[in-house]
Amino acid sequence: MSSCLWVLIFAVYCTSVHAVLASPQCLDYQEQSLLLSLKNGLHFNASLSTKLAEWTQGSSSWPGKIQLLNNRFSGHVQLNESLNFSSYALDTLDLSNNKLDGPIPLALFRYSELKYLSLSFNNFNGSLDIDVVQKVSRLSYLDLSYNKLSLNAGGAASANSSFPQFSTVSLASCHLKALPGFLSNQPQLVYLDLSDNEIHGSIPKWIWTLKNLLYLNLSSNFFEDVETAEPNLTSTLSLLDLHSNSLRGKMPPLPPLAVYVDYSGNNFSSIIPADIGKNLSVTIFFSLSKNSFQGNIPESICQAWYLQVLDLSDNSFTGKIPSCMVDAPSLKVLNLRNNKLNGSIPEGFPRTCGLKTLDLSRNSFQGQIPLSLSNCRMLEVLDVGNNQIEGGFPCYLKNTTELRVLVMRGNKLSGQIGCPDINSTWDLLQIVDLASNNFSALPPERYLLTWKAMQDNDGHDHLQLTFLGISGLYYQDTVTVTVKSLTVELVKILKVFTSIDISENRTSGQIPNALGTFKSLRLLNMSGNELFGPIPPSLGNLQVLESLDLSRNNLTGNIPPAITNLNFLALLNLSYNRLTGLIRSGSQFATFGSSSYVGNTGLCGSPLNTNCSVAKEPEEAEPGGGFSSFVSYWHFMIVGYGFGVGVSVTALIHWNKGEEWIDALVAKILAVVLPKLGF
Repeated sequence: MSSCLWVLIFAVYCTSVHAVLASPQCLDYQEQSLLLSLKNGLHFNASLSTKLAEWTQGSSSWPGKIQLLNNRFSGHVQLNESLNFSSYALDTLDLSNNKLDGPIPLALFRYSELKYLSLSFNNFNGSLDIDVVQKVSRLSYLDLSYNKLSLNAGGAASANSSFPQFSTVSLASCHLKALPGFLSNQPQLVYLDLSDNEIHGSIPKWIWTLKNLLYLNLSSNFFEDVETAEPNLTSTLSLLDLHSNSLRGKMPPLPPLAVYVDYSGNNFSSIIPADIGKNLSVTIFFSLSKNSFQGNIPESICQAWYLQVLDLSDNSFTGKIPSCMVDAPSLKVLNLRNNKLNGSIPEGFPRTCGLKTLDLSRNSFQGQIPLSLSNCRMLEVLDVGNNQIEGGFPCYLKNTTELRVLVMRGNKLSGQIGCPDINSTWDLLQIVDLASNNFSALPPERYLLTWKAMQDNDGHDHLQLTFLGISGLYYQDTVTVTVKSLTVELVKILKVFTSIDISENRTSGQIPNALGTFKSLRLLNMSGNELFGPIPPSLGNLQVLESLDLSRNNLTGNIPPAITNLNFLALLNLSYNRLTGLIRSGSQFATFGSSSYVGNTGLCGSPLNTNCSVAKEPEEAEPGGGFSSFVSYWHFMIVGYGFGVGVSVTALIHWNKGEEWIDALVAKILAVVLPKLGF
């Protein structure tokens, strides 16, 4: 036995190799050569992957499984073509989540005993014909997703060919142009992911006849129609994702036992069936966002007792919100953004309210925000922007201690911003957008000092809701940023990002010195008000500030030298005030044009054509001074971290299986950009 060493099952996570014992099988010389052939094609750190480094010619037993996922392996997978692959007992090969490249060696498909093959999330490239898997008759698990492959789906004859019987097929992001024909003859299929490809045409009727299918993801393709089958033929589906296609017409039937249904980002029209609730009895996630649905939201939707996420945003729904909808016991996210809904927001948020995100923006709601919303103590995002809501600042929400995003822009709110009770704090508040209302007074200094998140640069995670207990499935809140006419929807809300926009109100008073303590503030817009007095030098402490707009007020005095040192400032607008003195040419200030300063008759020096000994009459300026120069900067920087003026909040859903590559790309960009911003 001492001469028959065990080769262990390798479950490698991140940078370490964990060994799991299995029943060994003695290796002959050719099998030893197989392992060494595979090992020699990999580039790895031997100090981290110690077990892999131990594969030598002397290794003489193994369990038939090679699991080297989640490493930093790079290079080509090379196999000795002269070996007799059919004699090997290899049944599992998992090289997923590495950095392997080059073509997938066709020799892999000569292992007659292979049952499990996962090469996903690598950089394999070249073309591959799906018909090659016919050679592996026992293969039941196939995952080639998220490489740089161009996968040929095969001809019509593939449907009648002798393919293995699969339980799992994952071919996401493989540049497929058509549905692989062999899938129509896969009665044992449980999991099918063809997302993020280039498949056109109709979703065929046969796909609904796969009676064991539990998971179906056809999102991010170019499907135009759905060939529907009888509803009972879809009864096994638990998860159905058709988002981001070009599907049109009526909404397809809902699988009666599905817990996750996403029809968002299509061209579905007409009305929602009045009895829709009966097919949502066990549904946890349901999205129809970004379609063209019309009519009322049916009250039967309240029968979906287990719903955690309901997203009907960006449609043309009319009428009122069913009053029962706010009483849903399990609801975490309610997004009705950008519809044609009217009436008042229903009272009746229960004491057991678990809402984390409530987005009712861009509708025609009237009246006041119901007091019962204060029962939603876990609320993180509240967006009621661009409605006709009246009342004052929502101090009655003081117990919603998790609140991070408050957007109330474009309404008829009035009175003082903030709460007189210093104990009414939102320590986590990071985005405040109260623009275009009728507020008349600024918040007290001591109240501003309770916004602790504004004073903190720490933390790079994001606002998101994880649910279902399934790793990778989450609902992510998203910021829509508007700089004048430029609107950009950001995928993530960094918890370190803060902004304050109180523009276009009637607030009077002096700019609070307390704003200078908001170290993480990216955006400050107080334009179009009745502010007076000097610009406080404390604003020079906002070292990561990107946008400062104080235009169209009655500010007086000199421009403080301290703010000329704001090195990340991309937009500056001080126009149409009563400022005086020399315009200082700090490092960043040298980039701003005259439109940032016009309308201040007492200012002189470059870039204004006014000598400091000569007074200058007010002149017409580009509205929002400095905007044209800012736009070019914005288009470059928005990819990495862009933030801007006028924040509203919406929400998007991401299935992490198909989005991890996006997260990785964003993470790389942020790793470069954020240190330059002082993170």
